[in-house]
Amino acid sequence: MRRLTAQELRCGLQNYNRPLMQRSMLLALMKDARGGSIR
Repeated sequence: MRRLTAQELRCGLQNYNRPLMQRSMLLALMKDARGGSIR
């Protein structure tokens, strides 16, 4: 087996975290719509 490159690892992590990120982004958008501030 060859070693994974950093880019491949990052891609894998992004794919793994995608549902989690989408959920947190939706929550952040909802907070923003309610008047919460996002930096």
